[in-house]
Amino acid sequence: MATNNSGNLQNTGIQSLNSSGVFNGRTITAGTGISMADGDGISGNPTITCTVSGGGSIITKYTSSDTWTPDASAKMVLLILWGGGGGGGSGRKGLDGSTRGAGGGGGGGGFGFYFIEASRFSGAQTVTIGDGGTGGNSQTTNSTGGNDGSAGNNTSVGSFVVLGGDFGNGGTTSGGTGGAAVNSLINSQVVAEDGDGRTGGASTETPTQAAAVVVNMSPTGGGGGGGLDSSNNIGNGSAGGDFTDVASSVIVAGGTAGTSGAAGGAGNVPGTTVDFLNGGTGGGGGGGSTSTNAGGGGVGGSPGGGGGGGGASKDAVGNSGAGGNGGKGQAWIVEFL
Repeated sequence: MATNNSGNLQNTGIQSLNSSGVFNGRTITAGTGISMADGDGISGNPTITCTVSGGGSIITKYTSSDTWTPDASAKMVLLILWGGGGGGGSGRKGLDGSTRGAGGGGGGGGFGFYFIEASRFSGAQTVTIGDGGTGGNSQTTNSTGGNDGSAGNNTSVGSFVVLGGDFGNGGTTSGGTGGAAVNSLINSQVVAEDGDGRTGGASTETPTQAAAVVVNMSPTGGGGGGGLDSSNNIGNGSAGGDFTDVASSVIVAGGTAGTSGAAGGAGNVPGTTVDFLNGGTGGGGGGGSTSTNAGGGGVGGSPGGGGGGGGASKDAVGNSGAGGNGGKGQAWIVEFL
């Protein structure tokens, strides 16, 4: 037979029935990180509210210099930095019967990846975005070597810095040397030396393509320009460095190589060709010419691609190709709240 325990019921509120058949009043209490209203259920339904903030993130992308003020609730900060790419060198303008070297491609800018406690930052921080280096000017004077490009500029957030890319040398009676690689950094540890520019062609030999970067966020270097040999045979430029996967499949291509008298193609910008986090690719080298102005080097893609080298030209006919400018750096800041 059922037992009627109604006499044991409390008048109001939350009740529990124990093993002896007795009802007892109960109250829901708040633990850490929550608040409670009407925990005993007398005045209304219990309401539980979470009082702990956090779990979100703030992403800010800088393409020009500015000031960043950390969010007061940030716990950790991720800095992703790219330096400006180096400018390519221009080609030589020279006589028939001589070897006329093309300009070397600029090196890709450095890459930095820093994951640090937000407490390392005190107040507003200066964000400096490194401009790409300027390509060497076209050579307009007969029997004169090409002009060097200029190095890319550093990118920094507060005291955290990555280097700009090295410049490409102008062509002489041999091809101009490509910009050397600069280090990539993860939490201040050197992890790679990527983004070297390609040496310009010394004669009709087409310089090899600038080195690819494999599954890394570093920018790539610019391609070297095409030179001329003593018989006025014409060399083509080389392509800028690709961004590839581990199977050597191209994810983001470098700038295209310039053929006879044609300019090298601009390096590519990540995001316009593929949804992937990586640096810009290098510009292609310009082609040499004996009948007109030589081709200029392509501009490096942003962030940080190296500029292509300019092609060589013949005296009294046309000017040498200018070096391409390096791609500008960037800074991405992710705050974890």
